[in-house]
Amino acid sequence: MAFTPGQSIMYNSICCTIIKTPGKRLFSQDSNGYLIRENKSGLIHDDILEADLMTCNNLQICNEVWDDFIYTGNNKDASKWIIDNLIKSLLNSNGLEWGHNDDNTEYFFIIDGTTFRKNKT
Repeated sequence: MAFTPGQSIMYNSICCTIIKTPGKRLFSQDSNGYLIRENKSGLIHDDILEADLMTCNNLQICNEVWDDFIYTGNNKDASKWIIDNLIKSLLNSNGLEWGHNDDNTEYFFIIDGTTFRKNKT
């Protein structure tokens, strides 16, 4: 299975994104492996063999970072966190929704029919 740039994959049980496929690199000779970036930390790995990668779905991406989300009742900050930490890493999702409940005590994120909830701290 060949992966493509922008595709979500798992490397060492961490959700990552393919940056570049095997082939010519700017600062090195041809590479046999992929150039990938960890979604959560931003750490870059180069020359990773395809055999060391697995597909990663959007729910795995959400599960990996959702515990890091803290909802303080500031809906602008919460929306920014959702965009910066979830949406930028998601690919091919439908029905994305996010927002707060009527009394700002809970924030939610819905993806592909699954709802993630966080109570205000």
